[in-house]
Amino acid sequence: MKLLRLVADPLFALIRSWYAVDRIRASPSEGRLLGLRNGQTILIRGEPALVRSCTMRISNNDACLEYSLDYIGAHCTLTVPVPDTTRSISGQIACGDQVIPVFDDDIVMLTSEAAFRAAFVNSNHTHPDGRSSA
Repeated sequence: MKLLRLVADPLFALIRSWYAVDRIRASPSEGRLLGLRNGQTILIRGEPALVRSCTMRISNNDACLEYSLDYIGAHCTLTVPVPDTTRSISGQIACGDQVIPVFDDDIVMLTSEAAFRAAFVNSNHTHPDGRSSA
């Protein structure tokens, strides 16, 4: 009985301290803009996009990710500043002269090329490899 008490008391104290500590809780969708991979298919505001490449840029103590995308029938650049812990994650897409703000909630991850093709069937844009959706 004494041995059980020697093990149980510290175990309960550990569980109690773990439960009482404030924990950071984040939405599963948070951080999507930082985790895009080359070749990945995504929807941005309902429009299909293909991630072609990713480059990390560092200047004056700031860092950002630059993704090269095929989006809305054009070659575009998605720039995402790497945030400190106090800012939400957002970025912007530059397509020619047009700059579009983008937030984590604007991104939907597609899990397969079949899903990407299905998105293009419902789109008025051409597939990045030149095929028309019509």
